[in-house]
Amino acid sequence: MADFFIQVRNNWVMTSRIINGDLDVIRFSGEDWITVDTYWQRFKEKIEYANGETLALLIISDDESFMVDPELLISDTFKNNSNDLKGIIDTSELSNAQVFLYPEIFGEPKIKLNTNDNRVKEGHNKEKDSVKKEIIAVETMSSGSLQNYYRKATREFKRGTQQ
Repeated sequence: MADFFIQVRNNWVMTSRIINGDLDVIRFSGEDWITVDTYWQRFKEKIEYANGETLALLIISDDESFMVDPELLISDTFKNNSNDLKGIIDTSELSNAQVFLYPEIFGEPKIKLNTNDNRVKEGHNKEKDSVKKEIIAVETMSSGSLQNYYRKATREFKRGTQQ
């Protein structure tokens, strides 16, 4: 059994294996992103899927029609804990997307991510200090919101992998 994180954006798919809450990107012929059209067949070939093997999938998709291959067997549980899965969802760079969990563990089959959740909100007060702090924050984070940056940094710190 293995846990996988699958991101679908603009008809392209990226897959990562979730290992102890960290993501290990799976490359297809050296590429991170592949087209949706042939995804499931290439996925099964890449991970060497065997009949009877169970998988746990965390999918974040901007395409509501993206479905799991019916030939795949879904596990009863994830190997990773729910806090690690929440951390992956919280640091996701996709906005206005849906989160699907196979198996379902948070009580809902899918969760909707809003644009407002993944963006730094501008303050109404544009004093020198607040503007300076926002500029520093934006320069220090790699992508996503300031909240996501600090969540990721906190997870790395807890694991002892901070930079």
